[in-house]
Amino acid sequence: MTLLTPAPSPTGGDAPPLPRVDPITRLPILILFPHNRCNCRCLMCDIWKERTPVEITAAHVAPWLAEWKGLGVQRIVLTGGEALMHSHLWELCELFRNEGIGLTLLSSGLLLSRDAVSIVRVIDDVVVSLDGPREIHDEIRNVPRAFDR
Repeated sequence: MTLLTPAPSPTGGDAPPLPRVDPITRLPILILFPHNRCNCRCLMCDIWKERTPVEITAAHVAPWLAEWKGLGVQRIVLTGGEALMHSHLWELCELFRNEGIGLTLLSSGLLLSRDAVSIVRVIDDVVVSLDGPREIHDEIRNVPRAFDR
C-alpha cells in the first residue's frame, strides 16, 4: 500500500496520510532504457551528449524479475538512445527470454545489419524510427546517410 500525504489544507494542520492502494496492478508492457548512449545526434535530444556510459546489467535486473512477473509483464520494449549500443545487451535479453518475456527493440536502424543474427535469435519485433523523408530524417538525426543506412 502506498501512503500519500494529503495536499496542505488552507488552515494548515497536520492531517494523517491518506491510505491509497497503488493504482498499478498490471503492467503488461515495460519500457526499458538499458543504458544512456546513442549513435545519432538528433536535434531534439541531448542523450548523445552524455560522455559517461551508464548501463544496467542482467545482475541489476534479475532481482526485479519476480515483481515484474507479478505485475504481469509480458513484453519489454528496449529503447534508448540506441539499445543496440549496450555492451551486454544479448545477456540481458537472454535473461528476459528465459523468463518467457517477449522483446521489442526500438532502434534508429543504424546497427541492425551489424547485429542481425543476434536480433533474429532473441528479439520478437523491431521498430525503426524515421523522422520523415530522407533529407529531413538525415537533418534531424544529424548523421550522414542515416536514412539509407
